[in-house]
Amino acid sequence: TYKNLLSYESKLAKSANLGFRFSPNFEDRKLVFEIYEGVDRTKSQQNQNRVIFSESYDNLHQATYKYNDQTYRTVAYVGGEGDGDARTYVTVGEASGLDLREVFVDAKDVQSDKVTHDEYISELKQRGEESLSANSLSKSFECETGADVNFVYMQNYDLGDIVTVRKNQWNYEENFRITELQETYEFGHMTVSPTFGDPLPETIDWSDQ
Repeated sequence: TYKNLLSYESKLAKSANLGFRFSPNFEDRKLVFEIYEGVDRTKSQQNQNRVIFSESYDNLHQATYKYNDQTYRTVAYVGGEGDGDARTYVTVGEASGLDLREVFVDAKDVQSDKVTHDEYISELKQRGEESLSANSLSKSFECETGADVNFVYMQNYDLGDIVTVRKNQWNYEENFRITELQETYEFGHMTVSPTFGDPLPETIDWSDQ
């Protein structure tokens, strides 16, 4: 109740690896909610043309790699209806020892009166999975590239697609989703600055833990 809808849509989209947008329909004076899925263009798949960002292809410049595990959680304990020993709890995730990073999720707002017991437990587990997705490892890779060097922007790849990033100098390679794209126009030429992975937040929001 009275939660921020955009925040929860973002959590749901992140947990399902989907994107969403609001497109204006000016004729009907409406905002249309759309869900979209990026194309897998990594070198490990066989169905699409592969897109690789690397010095070998001269399309990876001024690379910056960022890693953040401050909010990373591996196990979520979800508390449903009830109080004390009578409260319903479910556990999502598996980890032990130094890999165990716990978070408690208060899900008393999830009601069981209009669903079966199995459906209720499933909803609680979904809430835990959303929390773990929102508190996953944050890894991002930023670089600059020409809009038409080897792979043409908006033709061979676009926002939301999954591509392979290879930094030979660091002996590093990983598949990332393109989560941000910045276009820069100078002297009649466009440069694209993509962000791969999860862009790191400037501040950590602890209010919804």
